Amino acid sequence: MHTPADEKWYSNVGNNQLTGQVPEFQSNKTLLSLSLQKNQLSGSLPESFGRLKIQNLFLNDNPKLEGTTRFRMTDVTSSCNAQNTGITFTDDYTSKLCKPQYIVSIALACLVALAVIAKLVMVAVGRARARNAKPATESIAMTPL
Repeated sequence: MHTPADEKWYSNVGNNQLTGQVPEFQSNKTLLSLSLQKNQLSGSLPESFGRLKIQNLFLNDNPKLEGTTRFRMTDVTSSCNAQNTGITFTDDYTSKLCKPQYIVSIALACLVALAVIAKLVMVAVGRARARNAKPATESIAMTPL
């Protein structure tokens, strides 16, 4: 795939029953997403894989993938799934990011943060309404028709 130097791209070849080894990657471009999940890939990841810039990586459900890789995720918006593989990441951050329990922990933390933010917004809106409400000091006379 040829793209301009500053363009970010993604590749999704997941769920295609692909077999064999992951090929060498010769790119200095940023991949927004690389999905190789749910195939029958085998062997270890190529050395060039360690030089890729990927924000979202999906290797899960390739039970014949194995080995250790120097691949490193540094973007805080990154996500990774390497469940059901034999891949080991040498970088501590990437290793934690690719563990299922870490993904669940991040998801739960995000849900709790959203709930707290929603509560704070509700309290702020309630206070703003209370400040803007005028006291009912005048009585309204109703006359029958």
